Amino acid sequence: MMMKKLSQLSLLTKLLSGFSILIVLMLLLGSAALYQLHLNNQNIESYRDSRLPGVRYTLEMRGTLSEIRLQQIQYIASVTDKERKGHRVELLEDTAIFQRALDSYTKLLTASGQKSLLDPIIEGFGQFSAVNQDVIAAVSKGQLEEASRISGAVSSKYRTQLMKDLAKLVDMEVEKGNASAREASKGYQDAKYTLICMLLLAVVMSCLLALFISRSISRQLGGEPRYAMEIMNEISTGNLLTAIALRPGDNHSLLAAISHMNQRLADTVRNIIDGSESIAMASNEIAQGNSDLSQRTEEQATSLL
Repeated sequence: MMMKKLSQLSLLTKLLSGFSILIVLMLLLGSAALYQLHLNNQNIESYRDSRLPGVRYTLEMRGTLSEIRLQQIQYIASVTDKERKGHRVELLEDTAIFQRALDSYTKLLTASGQKSLLDPIIEGFGQFSAVNQDVIAAVSKGQLEEASRISGAVSSKYRTQLMKDLAKLVDMEVEKGNASAREASKGYQDAKYTLICMLLLAVVMSCLLALFISRSISRQLGGEPRYAMEIMNEISTGNLLTAIALRPGDNHSLLAAISHMNQRLADTVRNIIDGSESIAMASNEIAQGNSDLSQRTEEQATSLL
């Protein structure tokens, strides 16, 4: 029923419908491409805003912690007040750098709901900073042996634990980065296969539409357009005996209508020719009758004389 209704549509309607469907398919293909690009862009932004800063802050804290340890040793081993003052300033600056990195990383994990992972780091750095102040206080009092003991035993213990905890965070951030990379790669593969499937679907739909429209036009014409044009040219030259090849059961196509018209024209011409012959025969008979009548009239007139 649906195919019958479609076949009854005008040629212009079929062409416009076919092109409209192709345009819709192209729009769907473009929309799918834009959506996949949007997803990939989200993965990239997430990697940039979360994973890279996470790796950066954890590595920065580990590096700064090692620098603080070095500054402690140099601070204690300083010979002059100028050297000691310089190392003390650097020690405090490194501590501030560590604290800023820790605060930034805390905000990052708080936004992702993982702040609890930093609790050991925050607690350990608080204890390490307190011990660091004890070292500074001991050096300021000239108690270098006490400062060395605090730095070598107490401070080193907290620093070692902090390094282990930070190493776990670094590994975690690296794994998150790898997971984001795998997700981005999967998104790319999904986008590629989706676009390929959409493209194949568009090609198949285009072929089906082209086949449907061409068959519809062919059914309306009853054959190829070139063949219909040749038949019409033959008839226009007066060749009413042209044989028109029709498909089995074809009674509604253009060629079928031309064939019917051609037969009617041939019948009409044939009837005209037959009528003309009948009229000519009747005329001959009338002429012959007139001739016979004239001859008999002359013969009767002769006999009366």
